[in-house]
Amino acid sequence: MIILQVLLQTQNTEKFLFASDKIYTVLSVVLIIWIGILVKLFLLEKKVKELENKDKNQD
Repeated sequence: MIILQVLLQTQNTEKFLFASDKIYTVLSVVLIIWIGILVKLFLLEKKVKELENKDKNQD
């Protein structure tokens, strides 16, 4: 019964988001978050490589 209620709420939410064009806002926010995560991972990888190279040079 709970699963049915969740599915009905999801469908109503989807209808609301598509009807009011808020889906594009949600997708934009999600996209910005993913881009931020990818940039952070790229910068972290760059720092790790620098530390690895620094460690190799010290040996």
